[in-house]
Amino acid sequence: MKSVETHNKSQLIKAIIAMLTVLVITLSMGTFNAYASGDKAEDAAGENAEAVSNGAVEIQQYNLNAIIHKDHSYTVVEKIKANLPGDTKSIDFEIPHGNFRVSGIKVENTDYQTDKNSDGNKVTIVDEAKLTKGVHVYTIEYTVREFADRDAERDIFYFDAMLPDWSYPVSKVNIRIAFPADFPWDDVQYYAGQYGVQAVDSNVDFKADADTHTVTIATEKVPENFGITVKAELPDGYWEGALNGNWANAFMMLIMLAAGVIAAIMWIIGGRDPKMVKTVQTHPIEGVSPAEVSYLFSGRVHTRDIIALVIYMGTKGYLKISEYQPKRYSLIREQYPSGEEKFIRNAYDILFEDIPEGRSVDMDELGPRLKRVGSTIKDDIAAGFSGKDMLAYTKLSQVFRIISAILYGLALGVSCAMRNSYQYLPVNHAEAVTVAVLAMATALVLAGCFDRQYFSESHSYRMEFVASGLAYIAVPMYVAMKAIAVTGVVIPSVVVLLMSAVCGFFITVMRARAKGNAALTSRLVQLRHFIYHPTPKEVAQNYIADNNYYYEIVPYALLFKALNAWAISFLTLRVKPPEWYSDDIEGHAGPTNFGVKTSVDYARDITTFYRTMIEAYRAMERSK
Repeated sequence: MKSVETHNKSQLIKAIIAMLTVLVITLSMGTFNAYASGDKAEDAAGENAEAVSNGAVEIQQYNLNAIIHKDHSYTVVEKIKANLPGDTKSIDFEIPHGNFRVSGIKVENTDYQTDKNSDGNKVTIVDEAKLTKGVHVYTIEYTVREFADRDAERDIFYFDAMLPDWSYPVSKVNIRIAFPADFPWDDVQYYAGQYGVQAVDSNVDFKADADTHTVTIATEKVPENFGITVKAELPDGYWEGALNGNWANAFMMLIMLAAGVIAAIMWIIGGRDPKMVKTVQTHPIEGVSPAEVSYLFSGRVHTRDIIALVIYMGTKGYLKISEYQPKRYSLIREQYPSGEEKFIRNAYDILFEDIPEGRSVDMDELGPRLKRVGSTIKDDIAAGFSGKDMLAYTKLSQVFRIISAILYGLALGVSCAMRNSYQYLPVNHAEAVTVAVLAMATALVLAGCFDRQYFSESHSYRMEFVASGLAYIAVPMYVAMKAIAVTGVVIPSVVVLLMSAVCGFFITVMRARAKGNAALTSRLVQLRHFIYHPTPKEVAQNYIADNNYYYEIVPYALLFKALNAWAISFLTLRVKPPEWYSDDIEGHAGPTNFGVKTSVDYARDITTFYRTMIEAYRAMERSK
């Protein structure tokens, strides 16, 4: 039974192979007949019709008339006579594509579609009346505009009179090219041949007539992918008014200048801080606790402000801090802060709720209490600075900053697109949008970095600002370098870089403070400057006047990341240990100055507490 089935399968396979062989031979003969019928296109229409019915589209005639203009443009009319083997939905004809501009495409009295892309240009006939079986004539018109030659020694004429992209054989070809009256004829040449095959001219009738200023080309029985090119080397400067992308360079400079000018105008109108007289500030500002410092600068209360407030309470004698295990702390209740602002009293009440005086709150209990403190004092502090005169940043300056960043990003994105427009190529929208988004993002990141300057260590801030600045300048640098590579012109790229710097400056500084806020933050900036750069005389005088002066500044120095610098300024003074902080672990932090602890040692202990509590608080927030 199996042998019978195997035999049947074998016979079926042989039958299929035989049928395929016959089909291939039939198609091959049909194609051969269709091509051969071109020899007798005029006299043997019946044979042609038979050949077409068996094969593909037959192009009976390809007539091209081109007029060459002095501005290096060509007006082209192609008249194509095609024999369709049957009704079809569409037929494609290739038209020139390359580093030039093709415009004014149309097909006479016929419905059509055009497709222009990097792979090639084509016209698609979609007119049902012109797609029925039989002979039809399609008249395609278009204009080719070449770019200005960049060769300083010569100009070039190079015209594909018949494209090698053509996928149809052609029975008869007639080409006529008309040139300007002053066209030089010394070097007019032509090339003809099938794509990928050695050029041939034995069957091509080429005539260059200087008297009539024309070139005519005729040939027959042209296979598919057969191209004809006319070429001439001309004196430099022959073409006048050829396409160039200078307008794109001008537009690039104009739009970047506009972005820079608009940013400057916005800064003048609503982006400047009120002018304040700088005064030396050697003590904390009365009525401004550490918890309020960040809010004055940024309009927000941070975790660091809550911990700085706890240390502030310690320096005032309202609580004690005890390290009972490595990086494990407890807060011991002391004197009630009856003379402080309401939000400080509220914070104290939450910290020591249900805790009698002299008793402590351990580390495990601190987290939830600190969280409640943060939620409570944020609203209290905001209410204390709710006046219009106390806004950290005016709404107008915030809006202007965002608008300036958007305009800068758009300007740089358009400048990037101008590189393609300079070459009259399709705009790379993905690249332009990416550049615009990156420009806006890096501008806002740089501005955000600038806003944090007062709460960062000098060295780390400089590194962060430089990194942000490099990221910012990398985007316009990319646009500028690409533009130079394409255009060979430096000035537009220089304008792009200069205006990018201008926009970056104004976007960064464009966050104006309300007048009352500016007055307080100006004094806080001077206090920060003093903490970093105090004079020995001022330090000694203030410490002698108040031996708690060192610790009075500590919470503010912590916020400004300047505690180490502040502690070093007191190394020569015998700063007493903080009564409000105790290291209760034997051998945890030994003395460094001949058995006596210094201001630097105390600062290290306080900084450890400060950082540990911030990390514990953030870890608790992350674990939600």
